[in-house]
Amino acid sequence: MGSSEKARRRRSCIVWGVLAAAALAEIASRLITPFLSPPPGGDILQLYAPHPYRVYALVPHAQNAAGHISVNSHGFRGPEIALRKPPDTVRIACLGDSTTFNDTATTDGRTYPAQLERMLREHSAKAGGRPSRIEVINAGVNGYTSLEALIYFETRLLDYQLDLAVFHLGLNDAVFMACFRDFASDYTHARKVFEIPRPRLWEHSAFLSLLLPRGRSIANPFRRSPSADATALIVKDASRLRADEAEQRRCFRPERIAIFERNMRNFVAVARGQGVTPILSTIVCGPQAGFFADVIVLLNQNIRRTAASLSAPCVDLAREMPWTAEAFMDSAHPRDCPEGLERMGRVFADFLIRQKIVEQAAEGIGKQKSEARGRK
Repeated sequence: MGSSEKARRRRSCIVWGVLAAAALAEIASRLITPFLSPPPGGDILQLYAPHPYRVYALVPHAQNAAGHISVNSHGFRGPEIALRKPPDTVRIACLGDSTTFNDTATTDGRTYPAQLERMLREHSAKAGGRPSRIEVINAGVNGYTSLEALIYFETRLLDYQLDLAVFHLGLNDAVFMACFRDFASDYTHARKVFEIPRPRLWEHSAFLSLLLPRGRSIANPFRRSPSADATALIVKDASRLRADEAEQRRCFRPERIAIFERNMRNFVAVARGQGVTPILSTIVCGPQAGFFADVIVLLNQNIRRTAASLSAPCVDLAREMPWTAEAFMDSAHPRDCPEGLERMGRVFADFLIRQKIVEQAAEGIGKQKSEARGRK
């Protein structure tokens, strides 16, 4: 056998050896990846899907990889509920963003809406069981503005025969006001349609996905990018969210708050028109946020004025639960601890109890039942 033939066979063996090694590496990687701990940001495409009217929505029956976040069949975080409200039940919906959805909660039962439900039920039991049942729906969705929450309320939440609805929003509105130079009243200056990207060609390999962690995208089918962030999927220019304080000062105009106020007033009008008691709330933001915290102060002032002008109940969370490092993970998101989420639930529960709002709702339900019996 000539030297050239030997060289050709040697090259062929090397090629086949490399291909066999690559195949084995790919098989091994596919067997290993299901047992690896999920990377940060790996839950985005599991939990969220595009929505034609409100950018994106939670996926019914979804659960995050760590298992501490579950979505029921109606698209709400928490346990299953019936579409039709059970008899003698006061049903409350908590509209909000990440400060209502509560990523920081270690279980579904530790979110502030779940804490609120538990505290109201405990009070009801001590008061003789009136009302006989209280349900609190966690209608928070990470990233929502007052506009998406208003659409959510009008087109979906009213189906659930609500008695009360809490409107706890403003953080993302403030971001859209302070971080973008252009401004549109429908927030299209910043918002874009949620679109799931396609993975790159090489990302269809489990081996390469493990080998190149920094190159992975949010759409990687095996190991999503460790830096995956939903904002890139719902904001036109996510880099604007990192605008420094000087840039925020250049961008912000106080008159932009009027759009948030309009959404808030429309929420109150729609709620009352549908027999639902609207409850407004101020929002908490720590001083370390700099100028952005100043924008939140202006927003809270507007919330208080609007509530007073509409004679709407207002939970002044910013005053009742001022920011502390013990209670908050960052400038706005409460920790899962007695000073954090539990305290937040207590502030809302105490307000509703003090104002007898739940009792009034229960009395309204009793009156409706009496009138229905009278008609028969």
